Amino acid sequence: TISKLLNMAPWTATTLLLLCPLVHASLPWTPCSYAILRDRGLPETFNTVPSPHEMYAAQAKCDAMGPSCGGFSMIGATSYFKKPFTVANLTGAPSGALLYIKNCGPWQELTVPVWPLQASASTAGSPGPVSLAPGFVMSSESASALLRRAFDRYSALIFDHDVDGSPAATPALSGLTVTVSDDAVNQTLGVDESYNLTVPGAGCSECTVSLAAHTVTGALRGLETFAQLVRFNFESETYYIDSAPIVINDKPRFAYRGIMLDVARHFFPLPALRQVVDAMTFSKFNVLHLHLSDSQSFPVVSKLNPRLSRAAFSPIEKYTLNDLARLDSYATDRGVLVIPEFDSPGHGGAWCQGYPSLCPSANCTLPMDPSNNLTYSVIQNLVIEMQETFSSGIYHGGGDEVDYSCWESTPRIKAWMTKNGLTGEGAYSYFLHQVSGMVAPGAPMFWQDAAEKEMPATPLPKDSIIEYYKAGPIAATSQKYRIVYADNGKWGLDIHTSEKMWEAFYNVDPAVEIGHGLNEANLLGGESAVWTVTTDASILSPVLWPRLLAVGEKLWSPMADTATVTTSNAAARMAWARCELNRRGIPAASSVSSLTPAEVGLYGSCLLQ
Repeated sequence: TISKLLNMAPWTATTLLLLCPLVHASLPWTPCSYAILRDRGLPETFNTVPSPHEMYAAQAKCDAMGPSCGGFSMIGATSYFKKPFTVANLTGAPSGALLYIKNCGPWQELTVPVWPLQASASTAGSPGPVSLAPGFVMSSESASALLRRAFDRYSALIFDHDVDGSPAATPALSGLTVTVSDDAVNQTLGVDESYNLTVPGAGCSECTVSLAAHTVTGALRGLETFAQLVRFNFESETYYIDSAPIVINDKPRFAYRGIMLDVARHFFPLPALRQVVDAMTFSKFNVLHLHLSDSQSFPVVSKLNPRLSRAAFSPIEKYTLNDLARLDSYATDRGVLVIPEFDSPGHGGAWCQGYPSLCPSANCTLPMDPSNNLTYSVIQNLVIEMQETFSSGIYHGGGDEVDYSCWESTPRIKAWMTKNGLTGEGAYSYFLHQVSGMVAPGAPMFWQDAAEKEMPATPLPKDSIIEYYKAGPIAATSQKYRIVYADNGKWGLDIHTSEKMWEAFYNVDPAVEIGHGLNEANLLGGESAVWTVTTDASILSPVLWPRLLAVGEKLWSPMADTATVTTSNAAARMAWARCELNRRGIPAASSVSSLTPAEVGLYGSCLLQ
């Protein structure tokens, strides 16, 4: 209802601050709640905002009026009641007023409020709450040390209250047993991530939760789902699962579910990167793509090319290879692959600070010189170091936005092109052909320009991964490659406007956007990119979350399910998911307003804003 009002309302400057609560019925909320709207031009001064006492008095009066009061508006302590609260009444409200829309429920039950949606979830009989026994333990016969670390991590995450309570009902769930068919399988792109989670009901005789997976990665996904099911009762000081028995069979829709983070336009310290990885596990993302260089900076300290990091923003804004290896281990422990990208030749300006001869000339620096053997030697060294540092084995060579004019205006490069019978596009294709040949089979990755402009004499390897970042149908030359959808206009996180809130992200499906003419088996998945032109570590998490939750669900959950989900009926789960991220220490922004990442509503529950 509120979203319809916003869409219909002629006063476009109004911002939704608080959304009617859609939370579990047992919570002790008052019968009615109020969505608060305000004019963005309202001065943020104390005398224009009602005090809590004045607001609650007006709410009590509107409650007492029953259905005849649909809401009210206020300036300071003065209230204007609406009977009913309509769009016409909104337009007639005093200038600068706070506008309150009344909602009296009923409260929406969040029976299995898991994000993202599971492939299959079923229950039997009359589902109800089941308690977790004190001393609840996670165990497995698997020899995986990674799984043991996951048990410690999730136990601390789930059981974050020191309690003295006893189970509200018996029998209670005594523990969770994990079975892994093959714990020797390494994490790779396309590894089996399926799992089965079975939670007994309150009348159980065998009161153990069971989690079965083919791989340790699948077990990690199941542990995350289990963690989201567990609730805490503050009155009885007990942990419980709200609706059991339940059986969940789950697997990802796409093998590639990624986030690209540009660390070259702003530097992000390692703790900030680890926090991104922690948040990724919540919605089952599995790829962190690091854009490690651009024309603005080169923060990686290469041992084989030590002068490259002269282009770092400052002496303290750098990553050693050991730093990156530790980040990779941290991510691997959480089921996330890290893909390094060094963007060349079109975005290689920073490379030339340490190695000037990599660029055509001092006055014409880009693209990098395709005729110089040193160019390829430097890249080869980076490929070697990256494939030793990151377990994914994938190397992203960039390749986007290349202007050939510097090549054609630089005499020695023009002579080289003429000698080899190359146009500007031919030299570009030659460059990427050379780079792709340095990477292990199945591991080269480029932006879409590389496939669209390749020449028959210098093709990319057939197993290359091509990342589509521009709108429009997929080019015929790209259809033979594995494709990752990453339309910056639809899923890019470089801007934060009301047109790019989580609802807009949820309404995008990779298969619909670029699937025309493409064998869907070639569609690996999708990625959302955050280009950090105006984003640094201080606001990174609010820029990413909760918008990326929408992307995560579209990439994990079955298309048949997400295609029928409307953003209005996903709003309750989204509000809960945003609050859960905050509980885990991830500062996710508002899920129900068009405020900037640094803003929140006037006051109120996390679930309401």
